[in-house]
Amino acid sequence: MENRSNAPVSCSSAALPRLRVQHVVTSIVPEVMPIQGYHSSVLVGNIEYTFSCDGGVVISEGPESHEDLEAETTYIDLGVHAIDFGAFEAAILPHFEDGTYDLLRKNCNSFTDAAIQFLTGGRMDPKFRQLESIGKVADKYMSVVQVFSGGAYEPNALADGFQLERTIRAMRAERRRARSLQAAAEASAAAQTEPCAPRVPCLPPRLAPPRIVLPAMVAAMAGPRMLVAI
Repeated sequence: MENRSNAPVSCSSAALPRLRVQHVVTSIVPEVMPIQGYHSSVLVGNIEYTFSCDGGVVISEGPESHEDLEAETTYIDLGVHAIDFGAFEAAILPHFEDGTYDLLRKNCNSFTDAAIQFLTGGRMDPKFRQLESIGKVADKYMSVVQVFSGGAYEPNALADGFQLERTIRAMRAERRRARSLQAAAEASAAAQTEPCAPRVPCLPPRLAPPRIVLPAMVAAMAGPRMLVAI
């Protein structure tokens, strides 16, 4: 994974790139089932972030995690935003460590919801989190879970302490902090780029030296010269 957090802030790099953010979603449960399940990721420009049972947070080029899914993939436009990749990764990675994935309680949708909060200040449409609601009534819908998990689902003890809303609050606070630091960096860069900004009074234009008119020039300036024959 590329580390984007160590880039120095300078006059030329203080302004963050503005990139389109998209919620990418693909159904993973047959439509005939009583409840739907989805695989989600977030696409920032052409960089995809998702959370997996194999590797934790996975970063790839393009919506790679959706390529092997049979259903049609949907792209939901979340607008264009200033993106600080380093701040985003530093904020979210500690909450979604490798080995803590749980199909019902801490999955790709949990991650995408938290990522959308940090990147845009919004939330994922709750209709894409139907599967997670099973966690509260697991016995009733366990047959659905076993269908698309191949009968392999078992709760992950490492996800026991995870609470999505608490993570969302953490992302909201980290977003405010990152935006405040960025505003300060941009102000500092602007000051370095324009050391004589408009707030510094402008000096008056330099006056031209007085013009000295010599006697010989007076006749030439008086009019055309007259020739007299003797």
